Amino acid sequence: MEGSNVVIGRREKFRHVSNEWHKFLQFVLAQGSSMDVGQKRKWQSLEDDMQHAQIARWKRLRTVDIQEELRQILGDKAEFRGL
Repeated sequence: MEGSNVVIGRREKFRHVSNEWHKFLQFVLAQGSSMDVGQKRKWQSLEDDMQHAQIARWKRLRTVDIQEELRQILGDKAEFRGL
């Protein structure tokens, strides 16, 4: 049997991790939305926000230098294995 505090604690941990992933992935709602907790959004507005965020992510992905990103993550001598 789980106590109610156990479920609440797990839910709070999940929400924290979820928010961190949303910030990392730069999703629109994680970047300081002006909405209050529990407030519903209009569906069309949500779809528009998601589409704008997706377009922005695609633009960033098209301009990224993957060789430089690899070096930043793994060090100056890092390189891809080849074709």
